[in-house]
Amino acid sequence: MWSYLKTWLLQRRLSKAQQRLIEVLEQTKLYIAQSEESIYSPFTPTEIASDLTKAIESLKGGHSIDTSLLQMHFAPASSIQETALNAGWVDPYLDLSRQFDELIEAVS
Repeated sequence: MWSYLKTWLLQRRLSKAQQRLIEVLEQTKLYIAQSEESIYSPFTPTEIASDLTKAIESLKGGHSIDTSLLQMHFAPASSIQETALNAGWVDPYLDLSRQFDELIEAVS
């Protein structure tokens, strides 16, 4: 019961944009977890996942996030896109990146 109440209260505190951004970051993290390292990516999947986890936890805790770091990861020809190209999930990356771009401005 307490767990449900705590989750419900947290969701009430977060804006819709924050909730959606968490979903986008979590979905991206799932793809990253299934990916191998790309020689073209400046970061390994483990490093990317760590940064995404930190952002998710910060958002869930009601804290600010390093938007510059996330924007760098989602930028064209940067770590997430290069990892996606290498792992074969370019179309999902493009959709997640589009959503990320829309949401990051709302939470900044």
